[in-house]
Amino acid sequence: MLHRFYNIRAEVDSFLKGHNIAIPEISDSEWSLDLAFLMDLCDHLTRLNRALQGKNRSIVDMADASSQTKEAPLNCQLEIIDMQNNTRIRSSGKLGIELWRLIDKYLYPNLKNLASRMLAMFEETHVCEQFFSVMNNNKNNRRSRISDSNLVATLRVSVSKLQPDIDRLAAAKTPISPPEKTE
Repeated sequence: MLHRFYNIRAEVDSFLKGHNIAIPEISDSEWSLDLAFLMDLCDHLTRLNRALQGKNRSIVDMADASSQTKEAPLNCQLEIIDMQNNTRIRSSGKLGIELWRLIDKYLYPNLKNLASRMLAMFEETHVCEQFFSVMNNNKNNRRSRISDSNLVATLRVSVSKLQPDIDRLAAAKTPISPPEKTE
């Protein structure tokens, strides 16, 4: 929307002046520069937002998408450079959390520690979004009396990646045989 407005701002100004509405900012060059800056900033934030959506996107991915090696803590900078040049890591094809599970804590102790602390905030942005969506669906006006412990259990099951093997679980149970009839 900002791009569209920016591209037609002269026409908007002409239209408004034709209807005796004066908005001097539209024709002001300083204001136009500020609008162009806002437009670029919003574009960058939109690209960043899209890069962080979906499964296996962690808080670490978010930090990676807006940071440079020189902006990292000093105790991590050399480890980042070493990691970027590590062929095994680069060729693994792993991303996000799977990548950090691959990282050796003895070779990259500072990075591993930092990543562990960041991942502890919330494992994935997708899971965080999914969590709040499920919570809103479960605790609504029709189900407002659900207890906190039941809500926590429901949420845990809803966002879990574990897939139960229902057939195996059912087979492990001994069937209940009906009581014998006595005459």
